[in-house]
Amino acid sequence: VFLPLTDQGLVVSSAPDSDSVQCVDGRNGKVLWRVANRAVVLGDTGGSRDLYPAGIVNGQLILIGQHHCRCLDMRDGKQLWVTEIGDTGGTAICGTDRCVIPQIGEQPVCLSLRDGVRLPDTARFLPHRARLPFGAFTGDAHSVYASNPGVVVAFPRADIVASSGNSAPAEADLNTILRTANA
Repeated sequence: VFLPLTDQGLVVSSAPDSDSVQCVDGRNGKVLWRVANRAVVLGDTGGSRDLYPAGIVNGQLILIGQHHCRCLDMRDGKQLWVTEIGDTGGTAICGTDRCVIPQIGEQPVCLSLRDGVRLPDTARFLPHRARLPFGAFTGDAHSVYASNPGVVVAFPRADIVASSGNSAPAEADLNTILRTANA
């Protein structure tokens, strides 16, 4: 589901049956830009449809597609980069400089928001050897949560722990598991 996002008075939206993503000035209703909701790139990723926005970070709209992650400039809708990611398996989460995208049957993909380059690991978001349930990511300034219908795993953001000057806690100390009645 492509839920609208807002940033500094701008609203980004798309409809399930629409072929475009648009940005509207929320103060006056003027459409600032409209672009195709498909990745613009050669190869298998080209034409892959955008599924949902992962966030707006530093004036950049991050979109997750069927087989891609791409970045649009919020000022004009111009595509800044696109990266093939394989089969997405849930909801991504963006921080200030990277996006973590769950993958079906694999470890999450971590991309630099500066240029879309795949980062070698997810160490800035995830603790060493973290085991995540298949599903969605969400988070706030201090914690990251991974969930599926039966489990929620919560842990402090590794970048926050590292910037505090402390060594990263042991994995056992990072995971708080809440099981629902369906587990």
